[in-house]
Amino acid sequence: RGGELVVMETIRRLDDPASTQWTQFNIYRNVAEYLVVINQDNVSIPWLLESWEPSEDLQTWTLNLRQGIQFNHGPELTADDVVFNLKRWLDPDTGSSTAGLMSYLQPDNIKKVDDYTVELTLDSPQIAVPEHLSSYPNVILSEDFEGDWADNPVGTGPYTLEEYIVEERAVLKRRDGYWRNGEDGEPLPYMDGIRFLHLGTDQAARVAALNTGEVDVGLLEPMAAEE
Repeated sequence: RGGELVVMETIRRLDDPASTQWTQFNIYRNVAEYLVVINQDNVSIPWLLESWEPSEDLQTWTLNLRQGIQFNHGPELTADDVVFNLKRWLDPDTGSSTAGLMSYLQPDNIKKVDDYTVELTLDSPQIAVPEHLSSYPNVILSEDFEGDWADNPVGTGPYTLEEYIVEERAVLKRRDGYWRNGEDGEPLPYMDGIRFLHLGTDQAARVAALNTGEVDVGLLEPMAAEE
């Protein structure tokens, strides 16, 4: 418990999670969360959703949100936020890969049923809706998001973004009042913070940082075997 995790990461400009490269999502996903996640057994499980209910013909999907979850700037997560995000992902102007992934869903066929329920009417049967909702660009932002996440880092996740300097570092701090507890019943997250350091593409520098303990975690590219 406590302490800080230090991670090597590529620190590029943060703008809109829906259209950003996947390499930035170690930062996004600790501040914002998904409706659905894929667990270690490669099974889709509800996260911000409490459940989902498909129709028998797999063309109508009812999404049931958990209640009482708050964004880090105060508002409660509701169906309005889900509708806002889904329509944004499907808007070609957003530039999200989800527009192609979920091409079977049209923005006009996303319906708010009540404050915690959203109904999707698909153009064709689709069994993979939960899996598609877990796709990496699909973090849930509040409906007041204005398109620049670095300046407005909204989310329901366990950390808040405290500092972000392109090609230098990102600093996340533990958020009080996060909605989930651990298996021991204690509030999450356990760590006080996560610090991401930009170490460029120099493999030797990355290996040295790991060996000296400057960082705890880092991605290394495969190295060719010496002849």
